[in-house]
Amino acid sequence: MAAWQGQSAKAERHYLEALALGQDDGYLLAAWADFLLDNNRPAEVAKLLAPWEASDGLLLRLAEAEVRLQLPAATAHIQALDDRFAAAKLRGDTTHRAEEARFQLRLRKNPALAAQLASANYQEQKEPRDARVLLESALAAKDGDAATAARDWLQSSGFEDARLRALAAQIAQLPIGLKKPGGSP
Repeated sequence: MAAWQGQSAKAERHYLEALALGQDDGYLLAAWADFLLDNNRPAEVAKLLAPWEASDGLLLRLAEAEVRLQLPAATAHIQALDDRFAAAKLRGDTTHRAEEARFQLRLRKNPALAAQLASANYQEQKEPRDARVLLESALAAKDGDAATAARDWLQSSGFEDARLRALAAQIAQLPIGLKKPGGSP
């Protein structure tokens, strides 16, 4: 909650207290890594997540940190993620669409595909992190229509997250309704 409210110092204290409990909690590690990445601390993420390559979500964040740090391991980790997402598609597994959207947006620099994946994910998963990847992807793809569901939720819920609100405000400046069914303007 403190991170959503822009209280970084308080959020960091809470994260560190939770981590001090010594529990292997993938959700906590992902949230902490996101906090660190948001605060331009990729070296800490690389150190924290190096032992967690088996988890797709944590490997994604590790690869993001490695790219920012220009570490050679990033190439292998990006390929591993590509392979994992391809294998999930072959199995018909759609549970990691939010992570795949983030991967396409931040590591593959494919915002249009990221927006498609994030939009499909948001139809089923509506957590704040799902809204964030949808808003970020739609903004990068300059596709205001893709973000409609997340923007509507922000408006109706009153959810207070300064980052999400800023993204929604930027998307509000994009032209709406100009995309053809094939995805091109």
